[in-house]
Amino acid sequence: MEKIYQVFMIGLVGFLMGKYEIISNDESGYGRYDLAMIPIKSNEKAYLMEFKISKTKKGMEERAQKALKQIDEKKYDTKLKARGIKKYLEDWDCISWERSESCL
Repeated sequence: MEKIYQVFMIGLVGFLMGKYEIISNDESGYGRYDLAMIPIKSNEKAYLMEFKISKTKKGMEERAQKALKQIDEKKYDTKLKARGIKKYLEDWDCISWERSESCL
């Protein structure tokens, strides 16, 4: 299910391709992040995203914390730092398919 949501998010941010390099499922650090938006101009902010799925609202909050921890522990910002990008936003997104709830 995460892959479906990942493709959906790529479609949503695709219109920013002139301003950002949109990269999905790329290796960085010790793993693969779900989605990154890397600015064409290195003085702008980059975005690293990790997606999680949950069936409950409580589970969504737990998964969100897990996603942020995963971004940090696996050092997904390694390639950003190598490109000289110092400003970036770690982001998570989760969705509950059962209750049609989402959190950003």
